Amino acid sequence: MLKDAERKAERDSIAKIEGYKKHEKHVYRRIEAERKAAADENRVVNHDNVEAELEKQIRDLQSDLLEIEMKLQDALFISRKSFISKISSIIEEMKSLN
Repeated sequence: MLKDAERKAERDSIAKIEGYKKHEKHVYRRIEAERKAAADENRVVNHDNVEAELEKQIRDLQSDLLEIEMKLQDALFISRKSFISKISSIIEEMKSLN
């Protein structure tokens, strides 16, 4: 169970990070296109809105990764609890054999 949870957390984390990188790449391409167009027209471009957009994406990514980590911690807790329960039952069985 824990191994499956770890693999799922890893896959989910990678997918979230790759999604952010893809979005970031598109934003940087948009910035370059805007800069090129602005240079042709001899004007300055303000990218504050793009910065805010990327900051929001980063906060969302952090939140998503934290949620994935919390789910993994829950799986670890459940696995540990199950392990302790099984060990306790084995100990009780061994005591009853004496």
